[in-house]
Amino acid sequence: MAARAAAELSDGDTLPLTGRRVVQRVITDLAVLDITDGTFTVVELAPSVTVTELQDATAAPVTLT
Repeated sequence: MAARAAAELSDGDTLPLTGRRVVQRVITDLAVLDITDGTFTVVELAPSVTVTELQDATAAPVTLT
């Protein structure tokens, strides 16, 4: 997996207030994630992606179900 310059998903601190709580699910090339209380919950990982790789690419907390 190629190194990434910066995290693609963040905890939302940089979004305007009108953007909060609008998105409930995020689908990326790494995983499908649900957003609950500011935490990304892994619904499904892409084939050959590890939890560590996902956490390294994500600035916000990631939990497994």
